[in-house]
Amino acid sequence: MNIQTRIELFLFNRIGHYLEKCINTAERKLYYSNLLSQEFFPETITKADNWKQRLITYQFRKNYNPTKPSPFFRQIIKESVWGGKVGQNWHEEEGKDDPELDKYGRWRNIQLNQCHIFLSKHPEIKQIIEVGCGNGKYLQQIQKTFGNPYAYLGIDLSVEQINWNQTHYPDIQFIAGAAEEMKTTEFKEGNIFITFGTLSCFTETELETWLNQIHALPGFQALCIAEWNESYDPELEMHSQPMSPTLYNHPYKRMVIKAGFEINALEYNDSSDIFPGYTRTILTAHKS
Repeated sequence: MNIQTRIELFLFNRIGHYLEKCINTAERKLYYSNLLSQEFFPETITKADNWKQRLITYQFRKNYNPTKPSPFFRQIIKESVWGGKVGQNWHEEEGKDDPELDKYGRWRNIQLNQCHIFLSKHPEIKQIIEVGCGNGKYLQQIQKTFGNPYAYLGIDLSVEQINWNQTHYPDIQFIAGAAEEMKTTEFKEGNIFITFGTLSCFTETELETWLNQIHALPGFQALCIAEWNESYDPELEMHSQPMSPTLYNHPYKRMVIKAGFEINALEYNDSSDIFPGYTRTILTAHKS
């Protein structure tokens, strides 16, 4: 490391917060977006060309694995990743690589089986809602599996993705927005909320807020979630821990019970055949 780099890092560490104010918000957002894109598409990595970009990169790395990320950082993730082109491109690439939903088929089938058993015992359910529906392929599979007795609704952050889904799946309703920020008047009685790898994108606070909102809805409400954990024991851990700048480990069982739900089925599955070190929690619960 040369002297110039050492001096720069020293300044970033001591007065980086003040220096960052010299960079306009649009420039910060753009470069943050580029850095987040590199997390999903490493081939897009570009070299920081000036001190501003190097400072933003430094601040970004300080926010890497954040326990309580700044609202600015979280908003960039929502806007540029799952609510923007990065997320849409990721879903597009996933769709090309896995057109028949085989990659995660084992875990999807376990989730669908749990959900089928639950639905057969609870005629109160009128609508199946997927939170984080992405390109809509899994929600279409859910619709084909459970058929006409239910209404189907997909929720995703990306407006462009939702518009694409509505064109390709006209018999399914889609709405854009952050699940934990939606007005609860959007939902009536008799819903089951399905997630598949979505809740790991929530911070602990966001997940708590969402679970409490679902529990506060009138009438019968249920959850059917399938979520990743990496190098993390969801039975022993009390709180959430970060996996990356955009993903979190959560103690799903503990948080669901704390929010007032009764668990009907719970399984832990080793996911090492796809992602070494990962375990999937699959659980179904209803409002108690």
